[in-house]
Amino acid sequence: MRLATDSCILDFSDREAVVGLARSVEADAVVSVGSDIAGIVAADVSEQLELPTLVSSITAELCNSKGRMRERLASSQAGVGFEVIGPGDLARLETAQLPVFVKPASAQGQRAIALAEDRESLRESVAAAQAASRDGHAILEEYLDGPELSANGYVVDGRVVFTAVSDRETWPAFVGLVSAHRWPSVWASSELESEVHALLQTVVDRMNIEHGSVYAQVKLSGGRPRLVEVAPRLDGCHLWRLIRAATGVDLLSIAIEHTIDGRQPSVRDFEPTKAHPHRLDFICQPTGGSADYSGWVGGPLGGTYYNQGDEIRSVNGRFEKIGYSISAVPE
Repeated sequence: MRLATDSCILDFSDREAVVGLARSVEADAVVSVGSDIAGIVAADVSEQLELPTLVSSITAELCNSKGRMRERLASSQAGVGFEVIGPGDLARLETAQLPVFVKPASAQGQRAIALAEDRESLRESVAAAQAASRDGHAILEEYLDGPELSANGYVVDGRVVFTAVSDRETWPAFVGLVSAHRWPSVWASSELESEVHALLQTVVDRMNIEHGSVYAQVKLSGGRPRLVEVAPRLDGCHLWRLIRAATGVDLLSIAIEHTIDGRQPSVRDFEPTKAHPHRLDFICQPTGGSADYSGWVGGPLGGTYYNQGDEIRSVNGRFEKIGYSISAVPE
């Protein structure tokens, strides 16, 4: 925002308003960095105005619909067991295999995700997920045990040309909610990097991702990477900043130049200029509380989302990010 010439507050789901704004400022491009829903709108508006876009609105919609995404990946190495539960399908909960992850079929921001380990919690979790989903459906997803990883990739002409694998640490009391990222992953090896790269390529092929960033959440389960989530965009957790600090590779600048100037990145753009372990830590506090930064010491890179004492708004409804910090890890 500090670099912006101007700003305008509007509901980005109002596509006519976004089209009107883009026309009024004679926009060269309409871009969303880390939001699934805004990414769909940005792609759609770009297509309407015949502006450049790295991802089609069809692909953006497909990746945001967890049921359709899972169906597209079902017969591939990226597939995991899943079941879509609509409002009239509640009887199927009585025979669902437990434990199981429950998610909204169409949402973002870690809203209404839960690990159900008994029938009562399953029914409650499905009701919450359906309420949070834009289409009223929930997903039951195969429970995968093991450490969580994040994979940031970049695609040129349908080929994954860059992959960075980092650890995704979560809060013990809040299933699925991220507390920190670390690059490189403590599980990093040439074999793991190759497997994750191949997994991303499978996703790119199946989801028709031709250009730009791709972000995936992965579980290292049974000794191999398994896909949890994927989106044709940069991550929403400042991981691109972590990668830039640790390696010098600037995925955001590459994506912006690729979009606006049409300059396809070269191999040299993805060659690290350094390789220093870094971690990204979030400060999180309960939804509805007052933001309190006392005692929190941030690293040399980072920022806060609230002023001291501000009411913490609901995103996931449980434990919200109120700031982040990126720092080097002592070797």
